[in-house]
Amino acid sequence: MNEKSLRGVGGLADVRETGRGRTVSAERGRYAALALVSSMAAVAPQIAHAGFDLFGLEIQGFIRAETAFNLTDNGNPNNQNGNVFNKQTISRDAYLPPALTTTILIPGANLPELITWRDVPFPGFQNNEVRRGDEVRSSHTLINYDVLRLEAETRYEFSENLTLNARVRALYDADLYKDFDYDSLNGIHGGMDPAEPKAYHGKPYNLGNPVPGGRNPNPLEWSGRNYFVDIPTFTLGYSKGPLNLRVGNQSIAWGQALFFRTFDTPEGLDLRRHLFVDRALEEFGDERNSSLAVRLSYQLPGDILLDSYIAKFQPSILPATNSVYNVVPAQFTIHDMFFEGGFDQKYSYGVRLKADYGDWGWQAMAARRWNPDGVFRWTESKVERPFYGQGIGQLVNTLYAVTPDPTCANAAGENNAATAFTHIGLSNEPGGVYSAAEYFYYAADARLDGVEALNHLLTDVSSCANSLGASPVDKGDYVAAYHEVDTFMIAAGDSLRGHIAREYFQENVFGLGASYVTASEIPFFDGMILNLETSYTPNRTFTDVGLASSFDRRDEWVTSLVADKWYRYTDAFPAALIIGQIMYRTTSDLVGRLLDGYGGTQQKTPGGVNGVTYVVLGGQQPFPNRIFEAEFATLIDVRGGAFAQLGLRWNPGDGWHVEGFYNGTSGKMWGDNPNKNLIGSVDFIDEFTLRIGKEF
Repeated sequence: MNEKSLRGVGGLADVRETGRGRTVSAERGRYAALALVSSMAAVAPQIAHAGFDLFGLEIQGFIRAETAFNLTDNGNPNNQNGNVFNKQTISRDAYLPPALTTTILIPGANLPELITWRDVPFPGFQNNEVRRGDEVRSSHTLINYDVLRLEAETRYEFSENLTLNARVRALYDADLYKDFDYDSLNGIHGGMDPAEPKAYHGKPYNLGNPVPGGRNPNPLEWSGRNYFVDIPTFTLGYSKGPLNLRVGNQSIAWGQALFFRTFDTPEGLDLRRHLFVDRALEEFGDERNSSLAVRLSYQLPGDILLDSYIAKFQPSILPATNSVYNVVPAQFTIHDMFFEGGFDQKYSYGVRLKADYGDWGWQAMAARRWNPDGVFRWTESKVERPFYGQGIGQLVNTLYAVTPDPTCANAAGENNAATAFTHIGLSNEPGGVYSAAEYFYYAADARLDGVEALNHLLTDVSSCANSLGASPVDKGDYVAAYHEVDTFMIAAGDSLRGHIAREYFQENVFGLGASYVTASEIPFFDGMILNLETSYTPNRTFTDVGLASSFDRRDEWVTSLVADKWYRYTDAFPAALIIGQIMYRTTSDLVGRLLDGYGGTQQKTPGGVNGVTYVVLGGQQPFPNRIFEAEFATLIDVRGGAFAQLGLRWNPGDGWHVEGFYNGTSGKMWGDNPNKNLIGSVDFIDEFTLRIGKEF
């Protein structure tokens, strides 16, 4: 939306422009956060209207309770307690590994495989049944999200040219959910190994961000499982004539689109709280990351605004494993390389030029940034355990011990099945994938090619797979891959966890945009603001659909058209805001996944799609005296998925606000495969959110 149109939308313009240590024990942190929220809520109104005004310090903010009620009986399928296979009994069949006929049974032999994974059932290991729910409990939560939030901001003017802006945000989560607890698996094959990252022990981190490395990626954030405190804005601003300089922790928002981020390249998103399903017209006000940055704006001759920045790199934050809005299947362990890879020392920078001439406007931007979304690949598990399965598992352990591969020895020089298993990127722990049916279902749901992911798992991470009897299959050979996965699930005893690393890559993003304010004798089309934005990223790095360590590099074009207008239907009501948008992407979807991974199912590998188109419709209608405001927003993937939000806001006065909105998703509005559209990945969201707050 155009900045001009935002001025009337409850302060949205301010949201656009301002953006949105020490290790403490989890329990102490939770109570500290609750104490901070409570104490600040108690004293902030008094401070704001007491003696501090004498010094020119103004404090304002709000305290608000936010609760989202689950309206469906289905849990999040990406979590352990919502896994679609928990209540299914699956039959698994083992097949004779081709490698048993060559490199294992004939040490050192360089012979072609005498059989394939399609050919010979392993005697005595057919119809091996597994019921995932026998180990992993299922539960249904009535509440998706429940926090007490406090935000306060202040502005202090040292002089006419020098100002300080600060905002603090604190949330406390009472943990009313029926969360999965990894400690419930402790009695099964040793439970979760101590080598697993912190997020894969105990209950989920609903508000924390436990990145390996022992520090928080954001230096001005203190958070844990159920508490969160940060300072998203702390800037010293200097303004004189055409110059405006802001230094400190801040959020930088570019572009005009709702949901779409064609030009909005400076910052990533923090999705750990309420994913992207907060009040839509707040336009990522709570999700956009902050970072330590220097932002310089300068008004050039010819009414051209130069807007530039250099900022410490901050990655986008995904919901934690087993948290309500988790989007990465919990059977996989993520090793975030932010600190280990030195990405905490990286910086992004960019420049934008913007000008308006009457009804016309234009903008251009160029950014050299580290893509905050990151990319994923298979990696070593760092968990050393042998196979637990009777028969096949013991056979593989014995064969590897007899004919070890010296390249698979661990640091102590030991040779056993556990070391090879560790090196190929799997760990033998409960709570992983229990069958080939589950593996291929979730590969398709994650927009991956299950066959290619298996092959890269066995070849990319190390050369140890052959020592375990594993071997790649022909490209696209779904049946052979299915047999191999089931065989190794049986050998494991129950399940295998996959381990993936998250890394970040630098890229150049270029953009051009134009705007136009229409003139028409038809009132509805008069004064409509149109914005066209196009960005081009050459050689962008994507997650390969087979999780290959070489990743996938391609050019990408993104184009969006935005139309918004204030229109008064009747003199009895104030003007309504109407928004319409369309976006086309050539290479990846809205969250950065390659389109090659679209279209798979549990029974087949993906065929991919050519380009994606998204449509957004939204609006807001204030009632007389603005006591009530009705609003809606929809995001439609033209291949068959839709997200819709319907809301009502009540302003009873004296600073109180009551907001209620419904969020619904469907990956099967039309078409028979939800894996061909974006919304199919979040089809579990069906909820009503209530927010009750008091401003001060």
